[in-house]
Amino acid sequence: MTAEKRKIYYGWYIVAVCFLAMFFLSGIGYTFAVYFKVFIEEFKWSRTALSGVVSASLVVGGLAAPFWGNWTDRAGGRAVMITAAFFAGLSLLLRAGISTLWQLYVISIAGSVFFAGVSLIPLSAIISHWFQKKRGAAMGLTLIGGSTGGFLMPPLAEYLIELTGWRISYLILAVILWGGVIPVAALILRRSPSAIGLLPDGKGSESERMKPGGLEEIISQEKTVKLPAEEFTLQQAMRTVTFWMIAAAFFFPMMSGVGLITHLVVVLTDAGIDTRLASVCLGLVAILGIAGRVTFGFAADRFPVRKVFTACYILETISVCMLLALPLIGTKAFFAYVLVYGLTGGGGLVLAPLIIGECFGLKSLGAIFGVLAISGVAGGAIGPLLAGFIFDTTGGYYLAFVIFATGEAIAAFAISRAKIMRSPSIETAIVAGVLD
Repeated sequence: MTAEKRKIYYGWYIVAVCFLAMFFLSGIGYTFAVYFKVFIEEFKWSRTALSGVVSASLVVGGLAAPFWGNWTDRAGGRAVMITAAFFAGLSLLLRAGISTLWQLYVISIAGSVFFAGVSLIPLSAIISHWFQKKRGAAMGLTLIGGSTGGFLMPPLAEYLIELTGWRISYLILAVILWGGVIPVAALILRRSPSAIGLLPDGKGSESERMKPGGLEEIISQEKTVKLPAEEFTLQQAMRTVTFWMIAAAFFFPMMSGVGLITHLVVVLTDAGIDTRLASVCLGLVAILGIAGRVTFGFAADRFPVRKVFTACYILETISVCMLLALPLIGTKAFFAYVLVYGLTGGGGLVLAPLIIGECFGLKSLGAIFGVLAISGVAGGAIGPLLAGFIFDTTGGYYLAFVIFATGEAIAAFAISRAKIMRSPSIETAIVAGVLD
């Protein structure tokens, strides 16, 4: 094998940078569940009020994500990632000095704008320049970074809080974030394969680039990728039943998932579980998501995406129902939830762009995904507030578990009804007939 053939395609270095960015920023995002209990004990703030921090931050961050995606398209990933990481770290520094609830709200909401700079939408924009056929694998590896960070960062935050206090722990996390993301982004990220004479997926060997006119030919090929003949626009997609079925399928699992993860540590400690073990359980949900994303991504390559997605949501429904068994089997119900939800909760992130692309094509995938993501953001914003309100008014989470399990079941039904149709004229006609 020649040295040229053994050379690793530069796009995989881009994936490594995106992996690290997700590891640190998404992982640190998981740590709020650890600080949640600290803030309750020190400031006596209600769970509803603290849940509002998560909800407001999620909404603002979700609305900011398309801006970062557009900036990534225009300026490339390097400037975006460095800017986002710097100001996200600064928001952690500012959190170390809070003493009132409004300060936590303002700093967290402002910080969410910059944490969104390393979310799924801008990272998809970075990776899509480098991969076509292997885009799914590249995105899967990137998302594993978030799961790995979610597994390691909450126990680290818990350890730092015990060792130094919660204020100093935020300072340390800020330094870790800066050191882990900014240098590698500055050194490695490049705007596109054509900037270094390559095609997506590593096409275009060094010998082809060096021959007369070779580089120009490669770049020309990159710019003339053909799209399928029949594609949905955003407006056409929004006139279909399928679009709204997918919107519902994004809303309810996000409501359940974010609501439960935000309250997971306090739910476990209320049940008598040690705080450190509760933090490990939170991290376990994230690390199990690695296996889930690989499994569901592998399954989607071999079976219909809609059926795989439906199975994923059915399993999520079962996992939340396990929490309803808490009065009968005690804390075993929590550990069963952590195991099953951990394996299935990450599947939706991998399957979401696949089901959208299969239903509506790729030409307007970003626009359609961006609008559908608003549904998920809305669900994620409502979930923590709903759980906190139910606890503050009833003294427990049982009603929240019932609502979340019902929502997961609705999502499973909705995604099972999403029609895989590629002709806008055909599906629009069907919807018109239904509405008439």
